[in-house]
Amino acid sequence: MVHQVLFRFKPEAKSLLGEAVARLLAMKGKVDPIVTIKAGRDVLGSARSFDLGLVVTLADRKALDAYDHHPEHEPVKAFLRPLIDQSVSVDFLIDE
Repeated sequence: MVHQVLFRFKPEAKSLLGEAVARLLAMKGKVDPIVTIKAGRDVLGSARSFDLGLVVTLADRKALDAYDHHPEHEPVKAFLRPLIDQSVSVDFLIDE
């Protein structure tokens, strides 16, 4: 299963993009359901760009639910919530 999220930060919060990436990546090894995690800042800055992207792979749908409610994920969500102007996500199954 792949969980992708794009975040558009509030203008006054863009200085915290680096901190946001660091906090997201720090979940690796602390949040058991995560198989892989990648996060990074947008490099194009186009009109349709979002500021930060997140890609997490997990074993299955049950792991996605466990990730979403994991105690180490909650403070990261709490940190991001007031900084975000808009976010979009997609969760999909992959064939391996």
